[in-house]
Amino acid sequence: MEGQKNKALKKFLLVFICLILAGCSGGGMEMADLSETVDLSETVDLSETVDLSETVGMESIRKMADSMDVGVDELLEMGESMGMSMEEMVEMAESINIKNSIGTPKYRDMGSSMGTPKNISYDQMEGLENGGSDQQNDQGTAYADVDPANPPKIATHNFIDLKPFVQISKIRSAYGHNYNNGSPEYDPSGASCSSMKHYFDAYTAEQRWDGNFGSYDTSGVVKYYSPVDGNIYQVTSREFEQGTEYQFYISPTEYPKIVFTFHHVGLLEEFVKGGDVTAGQHIGYIIRPNGQGEIAVTVSEGSYLEYISFFDVMTDEVFSEYQAIGITSREQMTISKEERAANPIPCTLDDGNGGRFYSAIEDEESFSKWQTGIDNWVKLKR
Repeated sequence: MEGQKNKALKKFLLVFICLILAGCSGGGMEMADLSETVDLSETVDLSETVDLSETVGMESIRKMADSMDVGVDELLEMGESMGMSMEEMVEMAESINIKNSIGTPKYRDMGSSMGTPKNISYDQMEGLENGGSDQQNDQGTAYADVDPANPPKIATHNFIDLKPFVQISKIRSAYGHNYNNGSPEYDPSGASCSSMKHYFDAYTAEQRWDGNFGSYDTSGVVKYYSPVDGNIYQVTSREFEQGTEYQFYISPTEYPKIVFTFHHVGLLEEFVKGGDVTAGQHIGYIIRPNGQGEIAVTVSEGSYLEYISFFDVMTDEVFSEYQAIGITSREQMTISKEERAANPIPCTLDDGNGGRFYSAIEDEESFSKWQTGIDNWVKLKR
């Protein structure tokens, strides 16, 4: 029995340290598969894991402590608590609020497989070792699988004020930059690229070309909301001329395999460290001057992600808001895999701008007009 507890503790500590390393590196470090981590734990002495944690650095430890909603002292006591009984250590493991700190999309599903960021029990860790199939929520109910081709309609509230917008980009559009990392559709050669998120624009293409936005500015005015009951996690910040903008994820309570990704948000102060939210709760604003709204939705599928449309997961009540402004069907908002494959759009990967689209046959101005036209956008009726 004592050996089994020691093995469980090693597994917990290795996952814990890997989360620290991945989170403190800003998401740039790719983690090993969980099964490999568990195998590694068999050969690592507990004292070695403590030494490893000390190499992370105090600033990184502080950031990780903030993301886990625990104090720095409490986090550091992980290493010092080796003298505690196994029962006490397991209790500590269950009490620490582990959040997903893995930034690389390929491995973000590991955090999702842990469920919403609630306390993780020893039984849940055993479930993770077995592929997560036995995972349960706090009420003991198994989390449901999600079919990306027919996801549940869980978004009971719009994620943004809809009134200001005049157009919305389609999934797999060639607008913005390549956005499909971690999915089977990602092309490392850059020969076929696509954006798997929706942009919401309150200005016409002509206004953006001319830089003439009139007197209306979306910044600090257009509100963001949580579309579901869930948890905000992995909040990262970026300073720019107008202030601080945030990127973060929202994991739904009942379907943690589905993740909503938000970009360029002026978060309310109460959420800059994450936290629980309810559907329809105000969480922030568009922050960039004359900025666009953005939303991405993914489903964890083993070791990769399936990107789907926000329109695929909204309820009929939410979709009726879009029907009122001219959207005729959910399918209208997505360019199919087949259509994009038949008409591939290249992009400049590793250009420092996320992979910008370009055309090998058209001049830049003509291509730009095509990008902002009806092949990539749906115009709204006002």
